[in-house]
Amino acid sequence: MRFDARAAASLPSGDHMTSDGFPGLRLQASTSRKSWTYRYKSPVDSRMRQVKLDE
Repeated sequence: MRFDARAAASLPSGDHMTSDGFPGLRLQASTSRKSWTYRYKSPVDSRMRQVKLDE
């Protein structure tokens, strides 16, 4: 999916949006805000990790 600002603005609460060009990056919507997170597999212990990119 290509990133679309209109689709991001209308993202329903509890849902997330990804982009094909940036694997692991997602926009998550909650009831009060939207936040960017990055999900990746740790090279140290091969576990999935998640980092929130905004405050």
